[in-house]
Amino acid sequence: MKRKFVRNLIKGYVKYSDWEIVYNAVVIIYIRYQDECNKWIKEEVGYTVTNEFGEFCFALTQYNYKNLEYIIEVFEPLN
Repeated sequence: MKRKFVRNLIKGYVKYSDWEIVYNAVVIIYIRYQDECNKWIKEEVGYTVTNEFGEFCFALTQYNYKNLEYIIEVFEPLN
């Protein structure tokens, strides 16, 4: 039986343009894919906050979507 999904770990860090670490920033991840009618669908998958080192991590289940893309948005730190 063929597996229809794969588990992915997406991780990274957030820094300002002057390489200053950004902690407590909100990170949102979206997926974008084409459905059977070739229309683009965008869905929010999850969100998290960076730690004191500016790091974030997502554990995702990736299904067999056509032209799958990940979109990551970062918002200013919560003070």
